[in-house]
Amino acid sequence: MSIFCRRQVVSLLVALLVSVMVTGCSREVETAVVEISNSELPESPLEEASIALQTNQLDRAESILQAQLIRQPDDLSAGVLMSHLLVRRQQFSAAIELLDRLAATNPDQSDACEAEAAEVAVLAGDSKDAINRFKAIVRRKPGFVSARRRLAEIFNSQGFRFDANEVMRGVAAEQPLSMRDLISLINPMRPFSTFTEKPDIDNADHLSRYGVLGVVSALRSRSDFGEAIECLSESELLASGDPAATAMMGLLWAETNQFDSLRRWASGTSIRSDELRRYPAYWLAMGALAMHDRDDSAAACFVEACRREPGCVEAWTGLIAALQLKGNQSAADKARKTSRLVEESAWLSQHLATDQAGNVEMLQRLVEVLNELGRWVESVAWQEMWVANSAPGSIQLKTLSEYKQKLLQQYPSGRNDSAVIGGLVPQDFGSAEPWFVKVASWDRKELDSLQGSASDHESSAPSGFEHPVFVGVAQSLGLDFLHRNATVPVQREFRLFQPLGGGVACLDFDLDGQVDFYFCQAATDPPGGVSQHSNRIFRQVDGRFLDQTIASETTDNHYSMGVTAGDVNQDGFADLVVGNIGVNVCLVNQGDGTFRPVPVQDDTWQHPMLSMSVAIADLTGDGLPEIAEVNYVDDPRVFDPIQRDAQGKAMRLPGPLHFDPAPQRVFVSQGNGQYRGHSMPSDENAQLSTGMGVLVADLDSDGRNELFIGCDQKANQVWKFDSSAPDDRAAWSDAAVAMGLAYGPGGKPKACMGIAAADFDHNGRLDLHITNFYDEWSNQYMQNASGVFVDAAVAMGIDDVSARMLGFGVQAFDFDNNSTWDLAIGNGHIEDFRNKRQKFKMRTQVLTMVNQKYVAIVPKGDDDYWNTDRLGRAVAKCDWNRDGRTDLVTTEVNGPAELLENRTTTQNHFLQIELVGTHAERDAIGAIVTVVAGDRTWTQFCQAGDGYLCKNEPLMSFGVGSINRLDRIDVSWPSGKSQTFPDPPVDTRVLLIEGSGQIWNHESSAARQPKIQDQ
Repeated sequence: MSIFCRRQVVSLLVALLVSVMVTGCSREVETAVVEISNSELPESPLEEASIALQTNQLDRAESILQAQLIRQPDDLSAGVLMSHLLVRRQQFSAAIELLDRLAATNPDQSDACEAEAAEVAVLAGDSKDAINRFKAIVRRKPGFVSARRRLAEIFNSQGFRFDANEVMRGVAAEQPLSMRDLISLINPMRPFSTFTEKPDIDNADHLSRYGVLGVVSALRSRSDFGEAIECLSESELLASGDPAATAMMGLLWAETNQFDSLRRWASGTSIRSDELRRYPAYWLAMGALAMHDRDDSAAACFVEACRREPGCVEAWTGLIAALQLKGNQSAADKARKTSRLVEESAWLSQHLATDQAGNVEMLQRLVEVLNELGRWVESVAWQEMWVANSAPGSIQLKTLSEYKQKLLQQYPSGRNDSAVIGGLVPQDFGSAEPWFVKVASWDRKELDSLQGSASDHESSAPSGFEHPVFVGVAQSLGLDFLHRNATVPVQREFRLFQPLGGGVACLDFDLDGQVDFYFCQAATDPPGGVSQHSNRIFRQVDGRFLDQTIASETTDNHYSMGVTAGDVNQDGFADLVVGNIGVNVCLVNQGDGTFRPVPVQDDTWQHPMLSMSVAIADLTGDGLPEIAEVNYVDDPRVFDPIQRDAQGKAMRLPGPLHFDPAPQRVFVSQGNGQYRGHSMPSDENAQLSTGMGVLVADLDSDGRNELFIGCDQKANQVWKFDSSAPDDRAAWSDAAVAMGLAYGPGGKPKACMGIAAADFDHNGRLDLHITNFYDEWSNQYMQNASGVFVDAAVAMGIDDVSARMLGFGVQAFDFDNNSTWDLAIGNGHIEDFRNKRQKFKMRTQVLTMVNQKYVAIVPKGDDDYWNTDRLGRAVAKCDWNRDGRTDLVTTEVNGPAELLENRTTTQNHFLQIELVGTHAERDAIGAIVTVVAGDRTWTQFCQAGDGYLCKNEPLMSFGVGSINRLDRIDVSWPSGKSQTFPDPPVDTRVLLIEGSGQIWNHESSAARQPKIQDQ
């Protein structure tokens, strides 16, 4: 707090005094300038009082100042110094009262005195009073720029991000902004305050220092929505009806897909309140609710959020989906283009903030992007900041200021309002008013009768719960594979690729009806190292597993990550594709127990990548399988050693965003054994990604396969192929945003790894479970009847069981065949952060559904396995001993692979189905199979990729509970043909061949010949 007297010596003393005072209070405070007029008091007493304050002689200073104030109660100079003394004694209320009196008796200095009082309120911890005082000053005196800046700073410090940005946009029109101010405009939904650790919602100091909304913002940024809701819902701020808090409450209900609570919020809110409708969070919440109800007004709601905060990624994500829901593809394309620019601006600003040397080219690109977005004053402000920092006395500052004023004369708002919303016009998005009328008509009593915050996607509770029993049998059966992440295994302080683990494929390569296993090994130091330990393949013979790596000619000494199996040449034998660091390998099964490496003759294939997961499936609809390759980064710096200081301590442990991301690639079969490489995205200006997990299936049941790629800290992708496109570049489009799969709650990308696909809620549509990073709960994307995926993680209890885990591989399976999907998850951190109170090694989890929520349960049968922490990675499923119970195969970093045999005791029945396509490709990836018994149906989707680094046994295992008689099997083949197979058996494995008139019972190898109904 700095007070300047007209007399120089007193000004100096007061400035020094206030510096000491502020330091003592441990708060950073910026104050207004009070012009103190000539006082009748001789100069020496004021000097003496000032010196006494500076030297901490508070009683002496008080005596002098009281004497003067007795003589002249309204003396401004003495009064201000007395207020400082009161602050030093932490008598904040008395200081504010004195400053208020001085403001009343000195009208020409009233605003400055009230600004001083506001600063004292900040020191007292009463930010609300400080905000109200600065708001009053700004209303009376809009030209008081320093007061407006200070108001924005306090707004930001308390989490009122939109209020702060609204003020700061006005300030930017009049004076340069700081880097932090500019970044806050570009990233409006991120917390302004920096939290080194998760804020404690029970810590009164946290809530006072950062504000309830500041703490909520920090929790949202960590995807800890449960605590964010708890913090806000119990706050006095929300209870008082604060519009910013009310809007945020609605957004939190929307982000956690708790639509019953969101309806109650919407119906109980004054939806026509101008104060509430100022906030983008309000429009995001109303848009989400309209989207959920399939109301066309959703697009108008999201447009309003974009207008208010053009940098709000969540608003653009919602707008694109809403426009596509309306069927307005051209408008959605406009919004998507703008959204990409918004994301690019955020990426550029963050890199500029961390680039100490100053990247002029990056600044120029950011200026271009902001201009294209119509945010012209922001664009100039970035240039002003850069010049002010690099050449403070440059004439360019004056030139930029003059240019800015010309812009403001033409565009008083400082922006092109049409460009801000991507050139959309009202006809594109319509009006939100019909939606408000509809919401206002809802019966509040009926809404209040809704129980809890249940999701629209509730599964039935298990009919009879059986405790899972799984026993590790790998060693006893000859599976002795041990993963190594380097030539000399690295245990911590990893390079990017070293903690990611190796994959496993479950296949029957010799067609003897028994599952075999292929494991990926690393055990070298890329890029040039050659491993002394090959990948290994184990063949099952008489209930044991024999290493057949050399005999099968499958030796591979690359640094291998993921693997998949499928029939690339359609000869009936399973082939292998291995994802490596470097060039990937395709091993073609010769049908005699051996494989032959077949190079893909395409330049794209030969370009080395850090490949992760791979898949074999028909993605173009021509009945021939493609090879899909998921890539993590494309940057040789990933191989650089960890930088260390003189003591050998790691200076930095780079993450994926420190490196250049990679294109994703599909190698399209040409029908003659050759492939043509397609890279996605094909647009050279599009942002690349950091792919990890993969799934190929008919996600939206439209008869065509999609390629889903889970990405690390970037938007997930869903690639669709258009055979009518004029060229390769136009053939692939990313539908992730429209389908609701691009982002996590709040429109933020997450660290997505494993993918489990199943019809979790038995509505006949495919749903996805995706594992995420520590402190980010997993996604539970449930697909509704319109083909849109909604994350129901909170409603289904996934947040509680996954938030303190770092999940990698995951599979949906039914361990007791009770027809309810369970989950198996391999967990383990990517680095040893135990000094940050994060677990390093973690236990493998099994989740089961109880009372509509998932709970973690520790299986019995093998305490050594289930009670031991490990760096779990790939998880695959199979039925290795063909007993009708699904088994699991797991891998870990620098640890042994394990085969977890399912020994759960159950009386429930099952049916296992294998498919062979004839018009479709042989593995029939994309087929949809429904088993029917009376009014009960179970639907499964034939898929490839299978998540993180792995391939499941190509088998659909239906648990049907107590039902012992089935009516029929309906199959929708990828070729477009449909078949019905009546009267299938139970408790057995059958083979269905497209177009065939038989159900083959694999248990007896005998063909049953019922009448087949072709459709």
